[in-house]
Amino acid sequence: MIELNNKFIKAKVAIKGAELTSLLDLKNNRELLWQADKQYWAKHAPILFPIVGSLKEGQYIYDDVKYDLPRHGFARDQAFTLESHSDDQVTLMLKDNAHLRALYPFQFKLSVTYRLEDNRLKVYYCVENVMSSELFFSIGAHPAFNCDLKSEKSFLQVEMKAKTNVLKSLNIALSEGLISEGYKSIELEEGRLYLTPQLFDEDALIFKGENIEGFILNDDKENAILKFECSNYPYIGIWSPKAPFVCIEPWHGIADFKNASQQLKEKHGILRLEGKAKFECDYSIILAI
Repeated sequence: MIELNNKFIKAKVAIKGAELTSLLDLKNNRELLWQADKQYWAKHAPILFPIVGSLKEGQYIYDDVKYDLPRHGFARDQAFTLESHSDDQVTLMLKDNAHLRALYPFQFKLSVTYRLEDNRLKVYYCVENVMSSELFFSIGAHPAFNCDLKSEKSFLQVEMKAKTNVLKSLNIALSEGLISEGYKSIELEEGRLYLTPQLFDEDALIFKGENIEGFILNDDKENAILKFECSNYPYIGIWSPKAPFVCIEPWHGIADFKNASQQLKEKHGILRLEGKAKFECDYSIILAI
């Protein structure tokens, strides 16, 4: 386990999956990150790569070959290599290998960097195409934060470029984890999305992200716990399995639609990276102080 420290934050990162496993608010001696209780969900903050969500029939087609790929891809289950580490920053890397190419026939480097900046944890992803041909991929984050849903008073203050009190969520087919046509309207109260168990009766909420700059997580007494900055992501997932946590998930990519062709090049939300090019994105978690 790798540790990062400053006077505000103590963070821990695992080699497996380059996963953030702890985010301790030192001022309040409070653990902000979900601690992977298997009763509900045995993860903390997995990285989603090279797909986000589920594939139709668990498969995709590339150059007339069918490949099996699990929900959210394989990065979260792989051992990353430690590239650099200081008191307040760590970078880990995953490279393709023969086993991964049997699932995903591309050569790549995925770098993940965690950096402490005062009361902010900044997370950077860099996908590098080491081939001369195109690379097709999605990438996303899935951090879970401790939160009491039973009180029905905790909420996310949604920070938007243009204010609205209605957000539209894509529909999910529960049995398959696929997207169906249409939207459902989610009402906000003065920009607040109240976190209740019934909010997730139909699985995750999936919002288009072009108008969303971030969220402020507040407890049931209206105390701000943290701010989550995630502008410039095309999709944002909000999810809880009716458990004492909420996931805020910025995505470059999305699960397959029910009518998907399964062709990777045609996949909804897929990113296309030219040969020898890099793609970078980031998000931040800012502790309330």
